[in-house]
Amino acid sequence: MHPDDQQTPGAVAVTHTDDGSVVTLRGEVDAALRDEAGLAMAAVIAHGGPVVVDMAEVTFIDSSGLAFVIQLHRLSQEDPTQTCVLRDPPDLVVELLEMVGLGGEIPLTFTPGDSDPREAAAHGLRPFTGSLVTGAIG
Repeated sequence: MHPDDQQTPGAVAVTHTDDGSVVTLRGEVDAALRDEAGLAMAAVIAHGGPVVVDMAEVTFIDSSGLAFVIQLHRLSQEDPTQTCVLRDPPDLVVELLEMVGLGGEIPLTFTPGDSDPREAAAHGLRPFTGSLVTGAIG
């Protein structure tokens, strides 16, 4: 294996603000992160408020990782104070969301210069343009 081909271990981290939470996913988001994802979900529920899922550093995601993202989104459907937005999702996540029928349902936001929102639009997804909270998250 070439050194550049090494896989990036996955990680889940939660940061809280007065207004909500940022869940940061990095590397390979798969079943190996099940325990971390469970703890992150519990922390988000306990803290309440809007959730931003930062996906800029995701290199791979499997069905269990996608299920975690979908569960975070479902929280926003159950509790009107908990919106959920995916920030800078890589193309692989956008394509998987479309494949499972959630294209256009989960709001997306892109950091200027990181991704082209027109690519997401080509997949039927819409960038998030609303306001999440009165203060800044992440």
